[in-house]
Amino acid sequence: MTSLPEGFIPHDGGPCPVAPDTLVTVMSRNGCVSSGRYARFWDYPPSWWRWQSLDHDNDIIAYKVENPS
Repeated sequence: MTSLPEGFIPHDGGPCPVAPDTLVTVMSRNGCVSSGRYARFWDYPPSWWRWQSLDHDNDIIAYKVENPS
């Protein structure tokens, strides 16, 4: 895995590591960073938290918990 931006926590492909109503920024395997969504958004089928294989570009490889404004 490449180095992660400051504040990001690596994710190992298991279940969602935070409460569903936690606001998070996520980084996908393809390097795309998406913010402003609750963790539950990424857990609908297919779940991007749970890796199906090591070559799926949308799998979440890191996340950062955000403070709501």
